[in-house]
Amino acid sequence: MTKRLLLPVLYFLSLTVQGQLIERPVTHQSKPWKTLQRPAENPDRTLTLPFWDDFSTANGEPSPLLWKYGVHVAISGTVGQNAPSLNVALFNGIDSAGLPYNIDDNAVNPVDSLVSQKIDLTQVPVNRQNSIFMSFFWQANGLGETPDNDDMLSLFFMDREGNWVQQDINDEQIREASLVGGPDILRFDPNDPTRQIFTQKILQVDESFIHEDFRFMFRSFGSQQGPFDSWLIDYVYLNYARSANDLVYEDRAFATGNRLTFGGYHSIPSEHLFNNRATLSSEVVMEINNLDDELQPLNYWVELYDQRTGDLLVQVNDESEVIPTLLANERKDIFSNSITPDSFISSTDTLEILVRSYLETDDELVPNAIDFYDFRANDTIYNSLKFERYYAYDDGTAEFAAGLNVDGGRLVVKYGILSLDTLTHVDINFPVLFPDSNREIMQVLVLSDLTDNDDGLLLEQDFAILPRDSSNQFTRIALKEQFILEDSIYIGIQQSTSDFVPIGLDKNNDNGNKIFLNLGETWQRNSGVKGSLMIRPVFGEPFAPTNVEEQTPTALTVYPNPTDDMLNLDVRFGQYQIADLSGKIVLSGNAAPGEQQIDVRDLESGIYVLRVQVGTEILTRKFVRR
Repeated sequence: MTKRLLLPVLYFLSLTVQGQLIERPVTHQSKPWKTLQRPAENPDRTLTLPFWDDFSTANGEPSPLLWKYGVHVAISGTVGQNAPSLNVALFNGIDSAGLPYNIDDNAVNPVDSLVSQKIDLTQVPVNRQNSIFMSFFWQANGLGETPDNDDMLSLFFMDREGNWVQQDINDEQIREASLVGGPDILRFDPNDPTRQIFTQKILQVDESFIHEDFRFMFRSFGSQQGPFDSWLIDYVYLNYARSANDLVYEDRAFATGNRLTFGGYHSIPSEHLFNNRATLSSEVVMEINNLDDELQPLNYWVELYDQRTGDLLVQVNDESEVIPTLLANERKDIFSNSITPDSFISSTDTLEILVRSYLETDDELVPNAIDFYDFRANDTIYNSLKFERYYAYDDGTAEFAAGLNVDGGRLVVKYGILSLDTLTHVDINFPVLFPDSNREIMQVLVLSDLTDNDDGLLLEQDFAILPRDSSNQFTRIALKEQFILEDSIYIGIQQSTSDFVPIGLDKNNDNGNKIFLNLGETWQRNSGVKGSLMIRPVFGEPFAPTNVEEQTPTALTVYPNPTDDMLNLDVRFGQYQIADLSGKIVLSGNAAPGEQQIDVRDLESGIYVLRVQVGTEILTRKFVRR
């Protein structure tokens, strides 16, 4: 485990020489990390077969109805690749608070454990007790960190005396019962060698474990120093009337959540969405998976709801057939009908929508189940989208962190702005890693373009990284200067330290070509990191309320245009701002009562953008100062 101290340093240095970004795993928390006390144990329950949990309905942590211990195991919908169904259980070196178990211990130790509630196996008919089998799917790494050669994932059964007995779940290492880490443990999709797959394991529960208080336990062994050595578990199934070949299931499931973007963005300001509502279009993308070895036809629905009122906004798909029919053991993306914001947005107010997708399948109860265990539990998915005042390529969840370890190094993200607006803040996600970057002083950067002589630099402002309540929380930085922008903008940071400062990286949405870095005097496009860096431009209303009360016109007229001195407006207005084409505000003020002109004689010759407040509306117009 000396890798923890030595190899990252050498790795970081080599990447710095090549001018590349550094990537590191981040915490995947089941609870906000401000909850520092050890969570209470779940109450005892005694279950009967079947036992089935694919974690698709879990809310951040394992269900206490099924699991006695395991609150430190995070349930993630984004870290697994090619999962059997939505959500996986993630084992690594942090607890439910997002904290390392022991930052000072570099040895291999037990870390996360997931222990079932008691299961009364004596309820199985005696003549069927030799048909009790347990299966599960596993993956090493996923979008986490690859376990080292001496890291392990083990499975234990509890015998009649209450002893934990290790089970052999490793088909390849004769002398090792556990799954053992290292690069050879990784399994890749033959159709896409960049993506990993899950492997299924099944084993018999023999006679020595047939008792009233049976439990089973998954336990990982690795570094206790942080979010390292990731093992993923999914689709845990224990039942009788099974055999060693019982590896298919009459189950069709969603394997990912709904993916919906407009203009390539997961979020854009609602006003910008409204202004482009007739031209932007998108579709909901969902991945489905057939766990059966037979052809399975199915239909699907997609609906958008107003999350605040519960009202249905638009029925996007209504009993649409999956074409071509889903083949045996096939997974694939399906797509909704085209959606334009015009179909669901009626104002520029902040919009919160709920995307609901569901399947119509022939899935039924898990075999031998009376109720509760229903394969249809993974046939419905929900995703919330909130269109506020920012642009975002990312989906709000960081699977990794990316950053530099060069004093003075600069890192920015390019955005294309869809409507004229005022940039007021920058949001940056700084994941909680140890040692933490809390209180680190940095500079936020705003640039109109990337030139080696910094001609496009609009703003360079100090800020401090403040304490965060969770790894997915954003730090909002208020800009001392505000900029009226359209078209392209670059926002990011400049470091004041040679320490690695992590910034959240969403690995499920690749906008790596929008990331640029400068480690000296030259800007270069990122070429080595895939994902979306979690830095967002925030737009706001710079004007204070005024007492101007008159009907807002549909358009603003200014004259003469071009002008030499005075710019006349066809309306009375309150506050005004004038910005150059870089977005920098060069003139601002308040109109006197009844005044309808602005003195622009002090401006240099060029093209400018005028922004005025008329009643409750903000109107803009370009003009030329000769």
